[in-house]
Amino acid sequence: MDSPREFDERFDIIYCYGLLYHLQHPEEAIKFMAQRTGNLLLLETCVSFGDEEAINRVEEAAENPTQSYQGVGSRPTRSWVFHQLKRYLPHV
Repeated sequence: MDSPREFDERFDIIYCYGLLYHLQHPEEAIKFMAQRTGNLLLLETCVSFGDEEAINRVEEAAENPTQSYQGVGSRPTRSWVFHQLKRYLPHV
């Protein structure tokens, strides 16, 4: 499951490096992180080419610990990432 364990802590800075594209539901992760940062979310991720807003799910080897736990990741377009971040954060 992509869902993180529940906790209520808030953080000044959240640094998400190389995780988002290994998730089947990256929109849930963006919302979760945005709700738990007070000041800054630093996000690095792989993106797909294209002007449309798309998640572009991809198969990943679940048996490989460096890939998606569920075997499905995503390579969203840059415009999709920006749109999702703008939904939850005031400055993107």
